[in-house]
Amino acid sequence: MSAERPVHGVAPGPLQRAFTEGGDLPSMTRSFVAELRGARPQGPYLIAGYSAGGMLALDVACALEREGETVRLILLDSSLHGRRPSLDFVKRWALAQARGVFAARTLGAAAERAAALLSALTGRKARGAPPDWIPRSQVAFAARMIRLSAAYRAQAFSGPTLVIRAMEQGPLEQLHDHDGLLGWSEVLTGPVVQAPVLGGHHDFLREPWVDETARAVSRFLSSFEIAPQGRRLASGTPQRGRPLYNSGAQQETRRWPPTRP
Repeated sequence: MSAERPVHGVAPGPLQRAFTEGGDLPSMTRSFVAELRGARPQGPYLIAGYSAGGMLALDVACALEREGETVRLILLDSSLHGRRPSLDFVKRWALAQARGVFAARTLGAAAERAAALLSALTGRKARGAPPDWIPRSQVAFAARMIRLSAAYRAQAFSGPTLVIRAMEQGPLEQLHDHDGLLGWSEVLTGPVVQAPVLGGHHDFLREPWVDETARAVSRFLSSFEIAPQGRRLASGTPQRGRPLYNSGAQQETRRWPPTRP
């Protein structure tokens, strides 16, 4: 990543308590947009969100786009949980999980995996509780975000988007990836680049995997450079049915326009 590119981290700040006690996403989005405007009054903007934060990042990107700004979006292993997979996909997913359980070498390992899967599906995660690795000070905020994500109805975003996917997926991540784009296929209407990276959801932003993640981001940024007037520049001309660009990274996939599952 270039040291010349400023990065502004946005935090809930004084709105966090009100949000965790029953606030809504639009109020948080307005607060974040105002903070971004304070740091950079005019675009272009690059908005990134990790995990459940992808929902908020998309909402902010859409708000800025409605205001006429040029926006690019990066979703860091973020799933859109509000989109329901088809019944056929759920059947295939359940069959794959069952095969994995019965293919375990020992009964103990099979029972352990089955118990973990059932716990994930019916236990703490289903009730909106955040995972153990989230800092104590952010638990209530994260829990609220997770609960809102279940009912979130995303708006369409037409700007270029990079979807970074951690390659080590657990059963729940596989279920959320029912469209091959972590649930985002119906709302990302512009150019989409998908970059699978090594590591799991909790470590692809840490050493040693973070270097590969940074390279994927750098390739995306170099392919969608933005002129000072806000005009988006791409290294390839979008043509229906053809790759938007070819960065030489074989693990990346691109589409223009986005296809529907």
